[in-house]
Amino acid sequence: MASTNTTPPSEWFGLVKEIASRNGTVTLYPQADEADKRALNAVEFKVRLLQIADGQWIVERPFAKAGELGLAEDRDVFGIVQTDAQRFGFNSRVVSVELFSLNDDRRVPALRLAAPRDVHVVQRRAYYRVPLAAVSLPPVRVYPIRDLTTIRQAEYANERMHRLAENNQEFDPETVKPDVGQPVAARLFDLSGNGMALITDMANRPLFSEVNRLWIEFNLPGVELPIAVVGQVVRIDEFAGHELFVGINFCFEYYKAHGIFVTDQICRYAAHQQRKKLQRQR
Repeated sequence: MASTNTTPPSEWFGLVKEIASRNGTVTLYPQADEADKRALNAVEFKVRLLQIADGQWIVERPFAKAGELGLAEDRDVFGIVQTDAQRFGFNSRVVSVELFSLNDDRRVPALRLAAPRDVHVVQRRAYYRVPLAAVSLPPVRVYPIRDLTTIRQAEYANERMHRLAENNQEFDPETVKPDVGQPVAARLFDLSGNGMALITDMANRPLFSEVNRLWIEFNLPGVELPIAVVGQVVRIDEFAGHELFVGINFCFEYYKAHGIFVTDQICRYAAHQQRKKLQRQR
C-alpha cells in the first residue's frame, strides 16, 4: 500500500485498495514550472490506476488537449481520489514514463508515480458566501506582489505550516511571503470559496487599482494561523461615503494544491455557518 511522509487518515487505505482493485480513476493536476504555469492553469487529467507496486502507483499516461501524450518524467503532480462519500488529496511526482502490460497482447503508455505524500481530506466545494462584517477578526493584510515567480514557494510554506499546526508539530509562526511590498490593512466584508470582499481606507485605492496580483493574509474563526491567498481585484466602489469596497477573485494558478487547501478551509467554515443559520430558522 502507498506510504506517506505524514500519517494519512485511516479511511485512505481502504479507499485506495478499492480503487486499485477495479482500476478506478485518479485525477491528476500537473504542478506548473514558472515557464508554463499559465498554460497549465486549470488543467486536469482523469487516469486509471493500473497497479500499486512497492508503494509506487502506475497510472495510464494521459493525452494533452493537442493530442500528444501528457505529463513528462519528473513532473510534480497533485492527485485526488474519491468516492461518493470520501475525497482525498495527495502530492506526488512522475518517477518514470514506461509501457505497462495490460495483458499478454497489449501494452499501454503509463506513468510511475512516487508514493503519495501529504495525504489529507479534501472537502467538496460549495461556494456559499459568508457575511463577516459583524465578526471580530484581525485585520486582513494585503501586499503588492513584486515577483510572481516567488508565489509558489510561499503558498506551499503557508499550507505546510497549517498542516504542522493541525498535527501539533513544531512550525515557524512567521508566514512565509513571496517578494512583496508594504501592506495595507482591510476588513473582511464577506468570503466564499472563490473570492472575498474587503472594506479599506480611501487612501489605499492606488494599491487596488494599479497592482495586478495581491498577497492576502486573513484569519478565520477557529483557524489558528492566517490563511494566505493570491487575489486579483475585480471591483472597486465607495462604501458608506468614506471607505472603499473591494471585490477580489482568488488566483490559484500558481500552486493548485494550495488553492484546494484554501477552498477547503473556507468551505468548512461556510458549512458551519450554514448549519447555524438553519438551526436558528427551525
